[in-house]
Amino acid sequence: MPFRAITRDEIPVLAELLSRSFRYDNAKTIERLSNDTHRYSFSDTYVYEDGERGPVAGLAMFERPISLNGGELRASLIASVSVPPEQRRRGYANKLLTGALEATRARETPLSLLFPYSIPFYNRLGYGIVQNAWQMEFPLGELMDFDDLHLVRRMTADDLPAMKRLYERMRLIYNGWMGRTDWEWQERLLDVPGTAEWPHRSEGVVVPGRDGELRAYLTYKLAPIAQGVRDRALSIQEWVNEDDESWRALAGFVAAQRAQGDFLRFVAPEGFPLAHALKERHTYRNRRETQFVFRDTVSVGAGMMGRIVHLEQALIQRHYPEQARGECVIRMRDDRLPANEEPLHFRVEDGRASATPAQPNGGGSLPTAAADVRTWSEIYAATLTPTDARRLARLEADDATVAFLTEAFDSGPWFIHQADWF
Repeated sequence: MPFRAITRDEIPVLAELLSRSFRYDNAKTIERLSNDTHRYSFSDTYVYEDGERGPVAGLAMFERPISLNGGELRASLIASVSVPPEQRRRGYANKLLTGALEATRARETPLSLLFPYSIPFYNRLGYGIVQNAWQMEFPLGELMDFDDLHLVRRMTADDLPAMKRLYERMRLIYNGWMGRTDWEWQERLLDVPGTAEWPHRSEGVVVPGRDGELRAYLTYKLAPIAQGVRDRALSIQEWVNEDDESWRALAGFVAAQRAQGDFLRFVAPEGFPLAHALKERHTYRNRRETQFVFRDTVSVGAGMMGRIVHLEQALIQRHYPEQARGECVIRMRDDRLPANEEPLHFRVEDGRASATPAQPNGGGSLPTAAADVRTWSEIYAATLTPTDARRLARLEADDATVAFLTEAFDSGPWFIHQADWF
């Protein structure tokens, strides 16, 4: 079998692929995978073999639940896609990813997610953009002060249980937030073991609530913008709050750091209100001139890409808006996973959906909506509206069906916290 999981004895083989592809430290990679001191273990890693050449490409693939409309569904996360320099331009990455998609579908996992090195490459595999974010970058001195700053106190390792509970409460409200392992909480977000040194050390503050609970927390790093540069950036890793007052407390804390830092950097959810707390709207870089007096405050970045892998499971596992009602036949073109091309009778009612094989000849009198897998994946994640998909000639559907799909897939944007980047 060309695409397969590795054995424990083959950990050095995968580590060699990673080190040659990304210039990773070979010994450290072997240690992490052997001792399971990573967000995934060797049992989550795979290689593609080419005859006598042996393993020529590798990747990691592991599952996490993601939140969506008050519920959650499973997603397969792909990371560390590795093809050494001497093996490139031979189609190995394409074959490796196709094998990963087939294995994911066999497990009936609805979605595959990844951060791309090349958007066009992953477009050809059926992936679409499923997350946009605001990249905020401006002088700390431009932030307004908030008196609620006094509610903030320093974060300690003892706050971790309450932080987890707050995070899980907020996952019910926001989309794209991932379930986390203990390792991810301690190593990626907090550095509880204390192995990192400044400027890589994570710091944080919390806003206490009642009965041992927290109302908000913020983790950040303070470091020089670049090597040899005196200016420092306060880089926010994670901002979580459950009410307006605690939001102002965190904003007040960030503003107060202008004595220590020069600039703020934050990959934030679209529409994050910190942009409205600025005295003067511009970035410190002044990266471009704009006509008249338009100011370069934030930029919009395309982040994570995603793909529907199992259409039926993707449709029935998620929650839908309670007011959504309707039905149609969904057709999805998918040359990588032909099983997804079977037309499905899609029906939504009371926040849930059914997806069953459609009748021959398009499902009788039911209207049809047809698009390729990339388009359906972006509609699914609400980064592309059905109206715009049809305007771009990427969706075939009549007006009533477009209105139904718009109502069914109406959800807030997905956001992936920096601690969950993979």
